[in-house]
Amino acid sequence: MEVAPDELTIHRASPADAETLYSVLVECGLEMRDRLGLTHWIPAYPRDLFEKQVAKGWVFAVEKREDAEIMATFAVSREAPPYIDLSLWDGAGEPSLYLAHLAVLPSLQRIGIGRACVAAVERLALERSCRSVRLDVVERHTELHAWYLRLDYREVCRYEALGNRMLGFEKTFDTTSRSLDTVP
Repeated sequence: MEVAPDELTIHRASPADAETLYSVLVECGLEMRDRLGLTHWIPAYPRDLFEKQVAKGWVFAVEKREDAEIMATFAVSREAPPYIDLSLWDGAGEPSLYLAHLAVLPSLQRIGIGRACVAAVERLALERSCRSVRLDVVERHTELHAWYLRLDYREVCRYEALGNRMLGFEKTFDTTSRSLDTVP
């Protein structure tokens, strides 16, 4: 069963959403540990930092339109995470939107919610005249690498961060000629 993008509501998270959204991160971390043996989200992202991101307007909630049930979350910012060495990226000084903490409830994965989130991030990037969307993935999470490649992201660098080997992915846009209508 695929979820159509028009069945979802994606909005900036409010402080009232923070607890539920944080629980999505925790549940995804446990699922990655149990299914894939990956522990980089155990423990989950520090809650106090997550709440600061919510307060800054960087975190988004993804809900089923019909019942407002939270299904996923992600964070975006024009600020690169502090552990990223921007010298490793092409066009490091150009405006980019950084995607982090994309998490879909495990019971709802593989039905199009993650794709809808990434499409929303790409629209946000274009609205803000960003040259690209950037993100990183733990090297051991090969399923996720393949998924981003299918979404037309390309691997642009590798580095060590937070005790893990990381892969940097990027999707670039020609902001002078693309319209928002061309982004899926």
